[in-house]
Amino acid sequence: MKMIWIFWLAQLMPQPAADSLCLSTTVYLEARDQTLRGQQAVAEVALRRLDSGLWGNSMCEVVTARKQFAPTIVSPGTQLKNDDAWNKALGVALAAE
Repeated sequence: MKMIWIFWLAQLMPQPAADSLCLSTTVYLEARDQTLRGQQAVAEVALRRLDSGLWGNSMCEVVTARKQFAPTIVSPGTQLKNDDAWNKALGVALAAE
């Protein structure tokens, strides 16, 4: 699925589900080739920024803050093709929340 569609879909979801989707996408884009600990670190940084309130009021706002995470740096047409990496990123995001 293309990243632009994921963030469009997140806008239609209730906030808890949208936040999980946005965090999962960010973990995938930032650290799909990293160890579990590396993926957890990306999730932790995003969660700490959300808790601070300085980067936005939702996870989707935090991870789409200008040039802070991969979703704002890679092309909106980027496709998330690696199902195994997606499942791992989703698990990391859900466990971190």
